Amino acid sequence: MPYVSQEEVYELILDFYELNRLNNGFTLHIGGGVRARFKDYYEALHRLVSKLNLNDKVLFYGHISDPQNWYHKIDILISNSYSEGLQVTPMEAIASGCYCLSHYWDGAEELLPEENLFFTSRELLKRF
Repeated sequence: MPYVSQEEVYELILDFYELNRLNNGFTLHIGGGVRARFKDYYEALHRLVSKLNLNDKVLFYGHISDPQNWYHKIDILISNSYSEGLQVTPMEAIASGCYCLSHYWDGAEELLPEENLFFTSRELLKRF
């Protein structure tokens, strides 16, 4: 999984909390290894999930060694990154047949149709 900034996953968990208040039939799957320098952040994510009572709805996978297989286990990939040169993860997910939503970073419109892009949390939640 690609590197994402700390705010991106934290914000996605908050958005997921709001989504589950509207429809609690979703599960959030978070892939990506823990780097030593981000250990505090990783622990903060787990505390947030616990405080929001989402322990049974948010799953952490760590490093994904077989992305192709992992994409087949999820229904929607959300790329919450704010800037990218070339996002490999959404490209791999699309190639695997996974539906993708993405934050509207510069160039995202070249990868996904307009209806799959969002700027705000409200816009993201409308996509469901």
